[in-house]
Amino acid sequence: MSEQNGQPLDNQRPQENPAMAQPSGGAGAPPPMATPVNMQQDYRQQVPPQGGYYPPQPPPPMNSGYYQIPPQQPPQQPHTTYHRFGPVVCPYAGKRSHGWLWGFLIAVLIFFILLPILAIVAIGALGACVGSILDTEIGDVSTTLSGSELTAKGDLTRRVIVKTDSKREIAVVDVKGIIMRGRGATGIASAGDLCKIFQELKKNKNVEAIVLDMDSPGGEIVATDEIHKALQDCRASGKKVVTCMHSLGASGGYYLAAGGDWIVANRMTMTGSVGVIMSSYNIKGLAEKIGVKPVVIKSGNMKDMMSMMRDMTDDEKTYLQQHIDESFGEFAKIVAAGRPAYADENAVRNAEFADGRVVSGARALELGLVDELGGMEEALAKARELGNAEKPCVVKYGVRSRFWDSLIEMRATDNPLMKAAAVQLQPGRLYYLAPGVLGL
Repeated sequence: MSEQNGQPLDNQRPQENPAMAQPSGGAGAPPPMATPVNMQQDYRQQVPPQGGYYPPQPPPPMNSGYYQIPPQQPPQQPHTTYHRFGPVVCPYAGKRSHGWLWGFLIAVLIFFILLPILAIVAIGALGACVGSILDTEIGDVSTTLSGSELTAKGDLTRRVIVKTDSKREIAVVDVKGIIMRGRGATGIASAGDLCKIFQELKKNKNVEAIVLDMDSPGGEIVATDEIHKALQDCRASGKKVVTCMHSLGASGGYYLAAGGDWIVANRMTMTGSVGVIMSSYNIKGLAEKIGVKPVVIKSGNMKDMMSMMRDMTDDEKTYLQQHIDESFGEFAKIVAAGRPAYADENAVRNAEFADGRVVSGARALELGLVDELGGMEEALAKARELGNAEKPCVVKYGVRSRFWDSLIEMRATDNPLMKAAAVQLQPGRLYYLAPGVLGL
């Protein structure tokens, strides 16, 4: 090797064969290089691209030789590597979620429970507003003529049917349906409502006469008698009372009509049925078949009379018959006081209709139970005559209807004979009712 430029001479270059690149062994010469098995770096001798010879670099120092394997690291547990843009694996992906089920149940709850409740509340509020407007502005269109006027005072309504220049009035009041003490509804002639109307008419100095627009089969004795007394107070104040019967004016309905001054009925009207009834049921045989036995502890023999669980005794029948006869006597007195054809109670008891039968309007005229055959026009004409009013206004009085009352109260048919089930008789109560209404 030349010492001037540090380059080996041509005759001293190693051959191109890699095996010849290793220097021959000698005293002091390093051992031939070998590739370590488990080393990360490759220590094989590289041939530089430029000319010249570079001696091989010694391997890194080791503790005991060139082929020692470095200590092995303990195996690590596999784990998920989170890359910035790689897929993210949810740690709860293996668990089954029931969130969709809860969502479905909540949706069903809202749709089938909450929404109907909100709809009912909204409809009720809207109906109350509309009902109030109709009561105040429009009224009952079916019975109101064109050009009518409607005013209200408290719960009472005043609807002008025929308007004139006169301040004098003929009041028309509906008595339609079964006479009861309950709240007013379709098919019910409420004693409370009617008494309230008659009390107001009694104080009204412009009212000369009252026309009862009647279509009733009767009803409870006490309720009927309360209305009758209110009518008598109106008559005592100078008001004339005329009754116009339509399809029905029987029993309790006739009780009210007989207390007036004049009765007008259609020739086909069903009226009469002067009498009293009390009804119950006997289910003793049915109870014995199914093994039901009553246990009654009473203070006296009459305390459980009319019990459905046993037969009525003779003493009970006699006592109840006396009670019925007493109530019938009161009815007969009312008829005798209002009908010129019958002088007293005994005359009514001995009359043809005293057995409780209903008669037509034509037959009632023959028996003296009505005064005239006709309709509303004839009744109004008679009211003008009796009230001595030439051209009075015709005004219909009633009680303001409420939306919630109409919604809650049970509905009944306008003609109870067409639906006898609308009458719910209560055992132990007395009724002035036409026999066809009972459904027995």
